Amino acid sequence: VEFPACPLCELSIQEKIELAKSMEQKAKAADARVFQTPHCVVSTGRMARRLKNTCGLDASVREESGAIALQAAVREDEEIHDGFAVRTGAAALDVDGCVNEAVQKAVACFGAASVRSGKMPVLFDREAASDLLGAFSGMFCADMAQKGLSPLAGKEGQKIAADGGAILDDPFYE
Repeated sequence: VEFPACPLCELSIQEKIELAKSMEQKAKAADARVFQTPHCVVSTGRMARRLKNTCGLDASVREESGAIALQAAVREDEEIHDGFAVRTGAAALDVDGCVNEAVQKAVACFGAASVRSGKMPVLFDREAASDLLGAFSGMFCADMAQKGLSPLAGKEGQKIAADGGAILDDPFYE
């Protein structure tokens, strides 16, 4: 099996270094308040696997992967915030999109304030929702439940959360 080629993997090491440098320069040019890019990453990888046995199986797969990521830190007076963005696969060469997203996320935090405690409806950004679920994902793992390492072990079919939300593990969902 062959996967689509990764556009970043076609670049030389020097071109990857220059790409990372350009991401940092573009971030600082995007907004004068950007004073640092703590993470500015260009990453590529190649993987090959082959399974062969005495029954005649001979299967192999080769895959390339690449990503760019940027964390932009902004400062205005005493306020400091940061924003993070990543691009993978075919979008891994979308440097401008990645830079603009990271800088905009950071700048959007200026003037933010805590909200009062209370019960209220909440709308999560897709990344925040993903991070929140990720913190609890281990307890949803069947292997962990079967080993008794999940607080949800033995609770299959029982209600464990408020109405209005559901987590479905469906390997056939597109």
